[in-house]
Amino acid sequence: MVKPIVRIKDAFLQRSVVWSDANTKQCYVLIGTVLDYPEQHMAFPGCVENHQQVQTSEVLEVKGDIVITARTEYHVQNWLTEPTFQTTLAAHFGKEGLTSY
Repeated sequence: MVKPIVRIKDAFLQRSVVWSDANTKQCYVLIGTVLDYPEQHMAFPGCVENHQQVQTSEVLEVKGDIVITARTEYHVQNWLTEPTFQTTLAAHFGKEGLTSY
């Protein structure tokens, strides 16, 4: 599956609890205002509104202003809060401290 590239502004990473394999786990998610989320990529019609704030699924990797989740690659236009050393380090060198069950 080719991941769409979506622009997002006013972004920040936040530690959150998500469902994974019928359990909950702590991880980082990306929160921000999406600018061009493709309709054909939505889980169901209208579930994402462009120019509205969204919370993504689990962040898998952060490379500067590029944030990758399982289904989407986000290009951050501006950060409200820059990723911290801990989140950036964990994203580049391993998930210890980034994801915990």
